[in-house]
Amino acid sequence: MAKGKGSSKALKHIIHQLTIIVSTWQQQQSFKRWAIGASHDLPPFYHIAALRGDGILLNRFFGSVLQKTRMELNPIDWLGFWQDTVIDGGFLIDLLNRIGWLNVLAASSDIPELTPHTARQYYCILLDALAQHHPHLLDNAVDDYFLHLWRQRFPTQAIGQKKQTTSEQLRHKLTVQLRQLHNKPLEVKESFVEKDQQIVFSLKFRCQEYELWQTLLTVERPRLKAARIAAYEQALHNIKMG
Repeated sequence: MAKGKGSSKALKHIIHQLTIIVSTWQQQQSFKRWAIGASHDLPPFYHIAALRGDGILLNRFFGSVLQKTRMELNPIDWLGFWQDTVIDGGFLIDLLNRIGWLNVLAASSDIPELTPHTARQYYCILLDALAQHHPHLLDNAVDDYFLHLWRQRFPTQAIGQKKQTTSEQLRHKLTVQLRQLHNKPLEVKESFVEKDQQIVFSLKFRCQEYELWQTLLTVERPRLKAARIAAYEQALHNIKMG
């Protein structure tokens, strides 16, 4: 992932990439005219598009986005993040407004006042359109956007800062040494839980995406930062000692 993805500069890049395409669609008047009745239901054509887009959202949010956090998060925390960023609708409404997507829809119909439900539908229609015409931009519209929001919510777990922290330097060093040891590419991830006022912190690795994660080692410390540093230092020591 590119450097600085969690910064305001990264968000501007996401917005810029999507705005270019949305503006083109608006100029070309690419979307069918449609009408919303008193029930505010989408017409069948757009309802199907919203359902297809919802499938993309669900698959990516609970698949590639979660994986790219490189953390084994408590499912309750990830569901809470889903609630805050998708179900509650505020972040989707903000994105739709900023890229001009609502202007495209408004040119095709008199859209009602946005609600969390309709915001998700309109966002998913956008995802379906991107999947058909510009699939590479799904990374911007889903993965990069939600990872940006995740790093705002969990800044201490963010990766890709301009200046690497001690743990990031150790992580890089460990990854390099493990790759040399196994003579193949691999990735490392962290996992931790709190138990009896102690942080139980594990380092895991795998060589291929389809392989199961293998636990490298587990340590316990009173604080997360101390546990993380101790785990990396112990792992590097173990490799050195053979």
